[in-house]
Amino acid sequence: FQSHASFGDNDKAIFGAGNDLQIYHNGTDSIIADTGTGNLNILGDADVAIINAASTEYKARFTSDGAAELYYDGSKKLETTSAGVTITGDIQLSSHLDMPDSAEIRLGTDDDLKIYHDGSNSYVQDDGTGALRIQGSQIQIKGSDTNNIALFKTGADVELYYNNSKKFETKSDGVDITGELQCDSLDVDGNADISGTVSFGSTVTFGDHDKIR
Repeated sequence: FQSHASFGDNDKAIFGAGNDLQIYHNGTDSIIADTGTGNLNILGDADVAIINAASTEYKARFTSDGAAELYYDGSKKLETTSAGVTITGDIQLSSHLDMPDSAEIRLGTDDDLKIYHDGSNSYVQDDGTGALRIQGSQIQIKGSDTNNIALFKTGADVELYYNNSKKFETKSDGVDITGELQCDSLDVDGNADISGTVSFGSTVTFGDHDKIR
């Protein structure tokens, strides 16, 4: 052609014995359609780019022997690297993140926090400086059967459970234990108020001026 080929809406430039490749405009959209077998290959000796015609901003860019890049409004959001991919901004998932055994989620500049499952056990591992903090207005630890194991309330009590039955609870003036308290020794610095029967299985020693009332 000395100038150009002009086609009307829905007029197609057709290539291949089986009309495999079609290029046309349908009045609304421009379409490159591969209707045959094989791949639709876009070849270039250097970089291949998809560019917004009005703003000349990149939509996508594919570097020869290098990165593939995806953009939003001219700002690069995803880039492949020799180690994987680099994402700039948030990742939003509509379902879940599926990772194999021993694959880790690493957080922090020096990978201080790791979350993973090794095939037998699950880990939340802090290898950095500072503390591993779990913060919340109410923190619950439950078993796989949803039974309570421990409950931590902001500005209130801490509760510990056995088989979903509360056995230990902190109070403003101390602790409340439901059931027996078994210990190797007992050292009471203040007064002891016992409303039930006290049984001694061995010798009880009292110091000078100690009294039982």
